Amino acid sequence: MIRLVTVAARRWMLAVIMGAAIVMAAAAMPLEGSQPSGARARSDKIVAQAEALIMQAGRSDPVDTAKVRRAIASLHDALGVDSRNDSAYVDLGFCYGLLHDGSTAADMYAKATQINPSPANFKELADIYLRVGNPDDALMAANAGLVKDPNNAKLHNAKGMALLDLGRPDEAEAEFRKAIQLDPGFAVARDNLRALNERAARHASKPTQPGSH
Repeated sequence: MIRLVTVAARRWMLAVIMGAAIVMAAAAMPLEGSQPSGARARSDKIVAQAEALIMQAGRSDPVDTAKVRRAIASLHDALGVDSRNDSAYVDLGFCYGLLHDGSTAADMYAKATQINPSPANFKELADIYLRVGNPDDALMAANAGLVKDPNNAKLHNAKGMALLDLGRPDEAEAEFRKAIQLDPGFAVARDNLRALNERAARHASKPTQPGSH
């Protein structure tokens, strides 16, 4: 498997934690045209408390897994109040990812997309599938999200990563370029495209071995 953008685990974790509040808040938004019920409002309040724990856990070095587990318990409490709170499942996926339980994390993100098939949820699902080495499902998740939002740069980048892992570099390049076209400031997509081009250049410059075709 080829992974173009690699960073130290601590650096990646801090970046994800800092961005988690935005993703979590987006997932917590009620569906368009709907108002949160009393149960959903109570559930969201518990989710917010769990997210505060997650942020606190991320400020520790290493990450405070005891607080992560407390957050997980709170998120399950939130689901006990409203079993269709997709933001709780998104946060559970994030927590299990912090605990390096990729399989359970993927299950949580999948449940979130079943409840609320939003582009943001499909992007999270594609990302976790990439992290656990399942590019086929990552590609399906990215494609499903792009059906909802064809101009989502992050989903095009995720699709490119999945295609690359599947050994389809030309298609991956097209997706990275599409992501950059949609969001010229998208540094991750630019890094992916640059690394892909550098790898192709190195491959092209290798001398042909005797007897090879």
